[in-house]
Amino acid sequence: MKFSVFGVDGISRGDFTAIAAPGWAVGGSRAVNAGGSISVEIPDFVAEQPWMQLGNLVLTRPHPDLELWAGMIDTPWTATLPVKVTFYNIEYLLKIRTPDNESLEKGSVDKIMRRMVELANAQQEIFLRIGTVGEIDKTAREETLKQVDLWGQFQALGQRTNTQFATRPVIENGRLMIYLDLASSPGEDTNYLLFDGEQGNMTITSAVVDGEIYNRVIGVGSQSTPTSRLQTSPQLDASSIEKYRLRSAVTQFKDVTVLSTLEKNTKNFLGDSKQPYLKLTVEILNHENVFKLLRRGNTFVTHASKLYLPGGVRSWKGLTQINALTYLESRGVVAMTLIGAI
Repeated sequence: MKFSVFGVDGISRGDFTAIAAPGWAVGGSRAVNAGGSISVEIPDFVAEQPWMQLGNLVLTRPHPDLELWAGMIDTPWTATLPVKVTFYNIEYLLKIRTPDNESLEKGSVDKIMRRMVELANAQQEIFLRIGTVGEIDKTAREETLKQVDLWGQFQALGQRTNTQFATRPVIENGRLMIYLDLASSPGEDTNYLLFDGEQGNMTITSAVVDGEIYNRVIGVGSQSTPTSRLQTSPQLDASSIEKYRLRSAVTQFKDVTVLSTLEKNTKNFLGDSKQPYLKLTVEILNHENVFKLLRRGNTFVTHASKLYLPGGVRSWKGLTQINALTYLESRGVVAMTLIGAI
């Protein structure tokens, strides 16, 4: 596939081709972690180019029907032939930024995430912006930004506020811009059926029922004394208790100073933990140009005919969401992680 390399100023510096397996993931999900990296073998004449520099960005469209992928060049770099270079998914731009000072930020989750991006750009422009903001929790909250990398804080804030996000590279006026799109449930409902078995259009390589179950949750703050520490009343989910028996937890949300914020965090935690999820790893070919539908967050009707699920259930059919996908160029297939509620 063709890669374009962009300098610190976001302007293209050169191109090269290499075989690679880039991947994408939804941020803010409890089932997968966004980010990651790929190791790419490059020809020696490419390694000799001055624009193959640590810190520069790379951009590729792995397949005409798939979305753009962007990353950053960094260590490790194998310096003997064959030269191998590490490309970190573009979320890495927040990994290399740490706030100068701890600060208390107030506002809706998108405002606080926007503030994180502003702090990252303030140290040196990285052309990263908050993009489209879909349906998310817009109520005011208070969050403390610490002197640790912004990527970990961004991901954690997304998980506790049920805010998912996806990077979107765009070339604007010759410059590579990266947008972070936010939504509580990103993607679109494709109504497309994925099914395994004879004549199927997907191959299941792994199927796991996962996720810690909690259906009675108390949220607490991190105040120093029992008398000053914030605490919610128990939050329960009756359907989960009836099906999976009562499972209680007390979970701490650090640096929360407002009870309403603590209650929202606790309810989000309960909503994510009240039931397990089915995690399918599948591979698909581009039959019927299905690659055009493969976007993070998109949902599919999925029929897995040969599963053995809890409660004596054989086979499963339901709605799944793409949480991660990787294009395997050497085989011409897309490997995906699909998540469904059971």
